[in-house]
Amino acid sequence: MVPWIFAVNCGIFLASVFVGCHVFASHAHDVFNAPAQIVSIRLVFIFILTAASFFLQFLSTEISSPMSPEAIVHDMVEEVVTGVVEAIMLLSFFFLLVVHVGGSDRAIELFSQFHSMRNRAPTMVVFTPPATSPSLQSKTGNEDGTDAAAQRGPVEYMQYRKVIFAFVVVRPIVSIAMVVNRYYDNWQVRLALASINILITVSAVVAILLTIRRLFSAIDSRFNVLGKFFVVKGLLLVRSFQWAAYCLLFTDHDDLYMLRAYYTLCSVECLFFCVVFAVTFRPATFRRIESFPGMTLMGVWDVAMHPIPAPRDVDDGLKKPARMQCVQV
Repeated sequence: MVPWIFAVNCGIFLASVFVGCHVFASHAHDVFNAPAQIVSIRLVFIFILTAASFFLQFLSTEISSPMSPEAIVHDMVEEVVTGVVEAIMLLSFFFLLVVHVGGSDRAIELFSQFHSMRNRAPTMVVFTPPATSPSLQSKTGNEDGTDAAAQRGPVEYMQYRKVIFAFVVVRPIVSIAMVVNRYYDNWQVRLALASINILITVSAVVAILLTIRRLFSAIDSRFNVLGKFFVVKGLLLVRSFQWAAYCLLFTDHDDLYMLRAYYTLCSVECLFFCVVFAVTFRPATFRRIESFPGMTLMGVWDVAMHPIPAPRDVDDGLKKPARMQCVQV
């Protein structure tokens, strides 16, 4: 007789694959925004890969011991793939935001405008003095403050980008180290690695949130940026943050019963995020563009390009953004 928990995991996995295939078909049927839809299709495969990963990890608890050499090698390979996949997810979402507002130049301009408006806002209620020399000095001071705020745009944009790339580098290394440490079972090392994993993940998520805040004025409401952020970062937290928390909370984290329950819960969460992804990344949330250079379906690391060019011939009636030089910091 098939154990009920095995049947449940099979059903959840097949449901996740079905939802992923539906999203893939909806985007492949009519390609009208190449960068956004290519990224969406890649993310679909990542969601399916995540569902398969949780299902295989559940199966590994049925056929081998967590401390066996075969299980450790399997976990190491899976963790390396997971680290790379999470890096692609994070870069892809950042890339999607920048493309939506009009490329790196426009994004840097919006960063500068954000700080300029924050510095300018308090001066709106200040009494205007007569045209004397003190007023001229005050005006010069305001202009200097505005210029300084505008110069923060390129610096801050590159800082957030560096935080994301730090996640790209650190996350796979920590994943490998955590799997290797399972063989030695050193609790202090496990605590340190889990803490680093949580810190770098939270830092990357905060960088994305601050980027959204800077670009929010130029993001179309139908883009549903908060929904997209929730589903992408939610799955990211399930894959990395939740496992790190599990390792910290449970001393005997290799217990078979606990592992089966944990991976079943992860599969349920993955199915939930697949459904939310199908809603928030549906084709209707993207605007129509004519062309975008440098994007292919298999060129996964093109989301790391810098500067990101602006899409051409947008037909949604919006004015094309003014171009400015993208400053390397």
